[in-house]
Amino acid sequence: MSSSINGIGTYIKQLIACMSEMEVQITILMFNSGEESFCIKEKDGIKYFNFPAFPEMEVQKYSSVINKILRLYILDSYDNLFLMNYSPGAIFMKMIRRYFPLSKQVYVIHDMVWTMSLFGNVDEYIRILKLRNDKANIEEYSYLIKAFDEEVEMCKYADKVICLSEDTYKLLEKYYPIDKSKLVLIHNFIFHRESLWSEIDKSKFREKMFIKQKEKILLYVGRVIEQKGIIVYIEAFKEILKKYPACMLVIIGTIPNRRYVMKKCYPFITKIHFTGPISREELAKWYQVADIGILPSYTEQCSYVGLEMMTYKLPIVASDGFGIRCMFNHKNAEIAAIGKRDSIDQFRKGLIDSTLKLLNKEFKNDESIEYVECDKYSPEKNKRLYQSCFHIL
Repeated sequence: MSSSINGIGTYIKQLIACMSEMEVQITILMFNSGEESFCIKEKDGIKYFNFPAFPEMEVQKYSSVINKILRLYILDSYDNLFLMNYSPGAIFMKMIRRYFPLSKQVYVIHDMVWTMSLFGNVDEYIRILKLRNDKANIEEYSYLIKAFDEEVEMCKYADKVICLSEDTYKLLEKYYPIDKSKLVLIHNFIFHRESLWSEIDKSKFREKMFIKQKEKILLYVGRVIEQKGIIVYIEAFKEILKKYPACMLVIIGTIPNRRYVMKKCYPFITKIHFTGPISREELAKWYQVADIGILPSYTEQCSYVGLEMMTYKLPIVASDGFGIRCMFNHKNAEIAAIGKRDSIDQFRKGLIDSTLKLLNKEFKNDESIEYVECDKYSPEKNKRLYQSCFHIL
């Protein structure tokens, strides 16, 4: 199952490339696809089962309908593998286990409910889990405990559970009552690498966009929401401008609460450029001309934006958030410690100091970080892990 949220679209594309050498038929179930009625399409040898939008976008409530359609087109077999990229999905996985008993299921953890709710504060989440039988705790955090129970149930129905970061793997290994032998750690990776532009090409793009040649471009890519740390970074950017005026902040992504965000940008809004959602081709151009990548998330699993920034050899300002800290350290980025979640003071200061440090440093072409090339994110290594995971089921 696929989704446009949390980089799952990119994940599916990379996974398809990963499985290109395997003799398999790939079928992607697209829920809430935008089609008016159920239809099957095929492109580049891949079948797409397009389901129309369900009322209130509630997929699980209509698992019985989905089941009837799947049973018309999919024959239960030991060779079948359902790869679950959708959560919560325990009801759906239970349905598959019942009506496709020979088939196998793999659950890929792209996100967890608690990460956004608690801004990646894993210590607070563990405290809640330890007290989940306490009546007062159950009432206050009922939604998190319910989500925890559902995630445990999904792991129960899965034959393998793929974690994309060390943080998630360790959390499940230590605190989730599941079969630990099911856990597999496979990082995200990027097969296709862009060739870097020359300085002449970069200058042409700047001229086209009316950006001064000496003005530094700070690039953020992602949804503009509190949990991504961008609101705190906008507050930090106001102070950064006072000490380094020759820079601009480019924000690429959807803005759910536009009025609130615009208000936060005053009085420096003319130094912040919002592109909104753009195509992959346009995004690549901004990666090419950016001077510094900004990744201030409170929580991620294994950020494709982070991988892309490293691919384009950008110096990076990153947080020490859950999952992010597995990707970046003081050797390959400038790290801003988040500190207490109920105050942004420490985090904001860290973002200011980290950004100014990079702005005041001159980088040579051969000096940029190439951490993405290391074995941890190697496409070939992770390709073998996926193929091994699928073959042993």
